[in-house]
Amino acid sequence: MVTGHSGRAVRCARPLRPAAGGTGRGDRAAGERQAGKPIRLAREFDVPGTIDNVDFFSGAAGNLEGEATAEYSADHTSSIRREPVGVIGSISPRNYPLQMAAWKILPAIAAGNTIVLEPAEITPLTSLLFAEIATEAAVPDAS
Repeated sequence: MVTGHSGRAVRCARPLRPAAGGTGRGDRAAGERQAGKPIRLAREFDVPGTIDNVDFFSGAAGNLEGEATAEYSADHTSSIRREPVGVIGSISPRNYPLQMAAWKILPAIAAGNTIVLEPAEITPLTSLLFAEIATEAAVPDAS
């Protein structure tokens, strides 16, 4: 499991970018065979958008330290603690399978959590490919 230390989260998330961008597997990653998505949409939107998300969340992982507290009304004080919560369970829908998986996986690991993702039953291969790319990028397995 990735711990709450943001340095480790950064080390886990950042390697995904070159791995995702250089695989040459963009068509497979976007799930066009399973969901009937046009290959052009996959190449021009899903894959580049997911790479942008990897960049964003790997950068955000370096800024998770600290707390924020403010009073939003006279009788309430809200606090934000940036620390991992442990294991995140998430379900990914069938539309935009690559992007939806990334939107769930990346913030979870960037915050130092472990995630268990259940992909939609008609587009599971996209999530499997995402996991392969994460493994190639040396993102540690949960333990």
